[in-house]
Amino acid sequence: MIARHQSNIFDDSAATSESLAAAFDAQTGFRGTRSLSAAADAPATVLNRIHAGKQDQALLLRGAAAHWPALHRWQRNYLLDRWGDVGISALMGLPAHGVPFLTPESELRRHLPLRDFWNEMDATGRCYAEQQPLSNLPGLADDLRIAELMGATPWSALNLWLGRGTKSGLHFDPTDNFLIMVRGHKLVVLAAPDQSARLYPFLGLIMKSRVDVERPEFTRFPRAAAAKMHVVRIAPGDVLYIPAGWWHHVSSPTENYHISINCSFGRELSLPFLAARLVSLGPQHVARLVQDFVRYGLLGRSCGDRAHTVPNGLQLYRAMRARWHRSGDTHDAHY
Repeated sequence: MIARHQSNIFDDSAATSESLAAAFDAQTGFRGTRSLSAAADAPATVLNRIHAGKQDQALLLRGAAAHWPALHRWQRNYLLDRWGDVGISALMGLPAHGVPFLTPESELRRHLPLRDFWNEMDATGRCYAEQQPLSNLPGLADDLRIAELMGATPWSALNLWLGRGTKSGLHFDPTDNFLIMVRGHKLVVLAAPDQSARLYPFLGLIMKSRVDVERPEFTRFPRAAAAKMHVVRIAPGDVLYIPAGWWHHVSSPTENYHISINCSFGRELSLPFLAARLVSLGPQHVARLVQDFVRYGLLGRSCGDRAHTVPNGLQLYRAMRARWHRSGDTHDAHY
């Protein structure tokens, strides 16, 4: 049975942190959701703890980027005057409901200039220019102060996210992330790694969940009702720290566009970590990994358009093949 909704907490940019968890549970049917804590210590103390690997919980740094130039510069005319002709890749005509991974990416993906994307976003909404490398928009990063967050820690990716009426679907990333809000608001629903079994990952794609956080079907996914969730509303200037392996679903209201930045850093989750999570999910997941390893790796068959992600079995095959080639290069170098 799908939870019924009298109002949409996911689309309410005015919801306060105090009422958010209760409203989320009332709307979705989850039990015992908590509001995510905001950092009580000074930003420098929190950042030192994060970069030292001593912060294993998601954490909100309220207003940590509020003084960055992007907060007042990044408006429509400013961005289009400078980068309007830059080609981007975007998801257009996103479905209003359901797990977004179930819609084939080929039905949504388009390549077009930023100016054309923005015009369609204004007209129709539910468009997402997601994960645009800032290196493709020369000069845009000058409006950020990433070094204030990162210090001496290198980062692996710095991406722009621009859209209206968007949602990410519940998933986790293999690296740590800072999510920096520049314009608009987003609602983020998070769960710790130990909740994985309650969140029903896809067979063969353990980094993405089959549960629709906004309209959960507890008859299909009964364990999900007891998942320990956290919710937070992030506003311009906020920085959300999402540790590697933490589940998160990110949605934005439909009435206005949003702009955010993500900065990925740190070592990727290790193969032993992922293997332990896979085994904990049960034999079906292990069997699918082996099946996909053989089918898409050894036999080289096409995996098509599965949940916008390369199957884990093929990822493992590629990782092992790359390691084997590196070992071969080392062997040749010695002889």
